[in-house]
Amino acid sequence: MYAVQYSILGDKTMKKVLLSGVAAVLLAAPTLAADLPTKKAQIQLPVITEYDWTGFYFGGNIGWHWGTSDNHTYNTVNGLFVESDNSNINSFIGGGQVGYRYMFPQRFVIGAEASLDWFANGSNQHAAYNARGVVSSEWSDWSSGLGGNVVGLAGYAWGDFLPYVKGGWAWSDATVTHWQTFGTIGTVAPNNSESATLYRSGWTIGGGLAWHVWSNWEVFGQYMHSDYGSANINFIALQRLTYTSLNSNAVTFGVNLKM
Repeated sequence: MYAVQYSILGDKTMKKVLLSGVAAVLLAAPTLAADLPTKKAQIQLPVITEYDWTGFYFGGNIGWHWGTSDNHTYNTVNGLFVESDNSNINSFIGGGQVGYRYMFPQRFVIGAEASLDWFANGSNQHAAYNARGVVSSEWSDWSSGLGGNVVGLAGYAWGDFLPYVKGGWAWSDATVTHWQTFGTIGTVAPNNSESATLYRSGWTIGGGLAWHVWSNWEVFGQYMHSDYGSANINFIALQRLTYTSLNSNAVTFGVNLKM
């Protein structure tokens, strides 16, 4: 009888112990779960941001330009042809640019840009002898002037690099001085000179590569070809009218700050 009572009391005690253990485990479960690594924490990766080419920008450029100008000169009094010549242009070019770009989610970039540059032109000299042994020497000095363009731009951004093409309208405005000397052979003496302004308008096309280097700073290099068509310049005092055409090329390097 006593043995049976002990067994019954022992079973009750064991049940209380088991119930207390289960309750302790249930209470500790939230704390243990908080200490375990979650699935979200395991797959979380550092965020990598790519440069956004969208925005207004401005900057400066410097480089070299070269080309050829074909010239045909006539006497404005009698309309007679005087001479034809080619002027080779090789000079420094430098200035600034301002523009706006927009980058699509697919990383395609479009934009528009306007530039203003200072440049220097070349000079050429020609001589002709008439039947009486008189030498007539005429030449033109294509001095420094201003030029620029307004172009559209398209490209595709590869991270910090933007290869692009551009094209549009180009213009130049230069001062041209025409010189003439007359005299007998071996005794050439200065005679006269006159300066006039020559405005040209045409088209330009080219391309380049821009590189984002730090913060909103970019550097670039590009090549542009320009065709200014035909124009004429009238030297009234010298009674000369010159018809001229110009094709030029330019390689420039520069820096932009995106706002």
